[in-house]
Amino acid sequence: EIQRKLSSTIPGGTLVWGSKNFKDHCNNLALELPNYSQAVLKASCKKNFGNYGTTQINLNERISNIDGKLKYE
Repeated sequence: EIQRKLSSTIPGGTLVWGSKNFKDHCNNLALELPNYSQAVLKASCKKNFGNYGTTQINLNERISNIDGKLKYE
């Protein structure tokens, strides 16, 4: 489900909410938990001219735990 909600197909190779196929444009995916209230997905994503850059997105912005079930908002 998360895979369908993220994309790196916008200019600059940045992970964004609302699209799909980020796995086709990114590698070195890592989930980091810098603190209790933040879960960050980091990746190296292809930019417009083919080189890769590091990007990240805070998963807590749209994903929450509601009574033990993950909910995408």
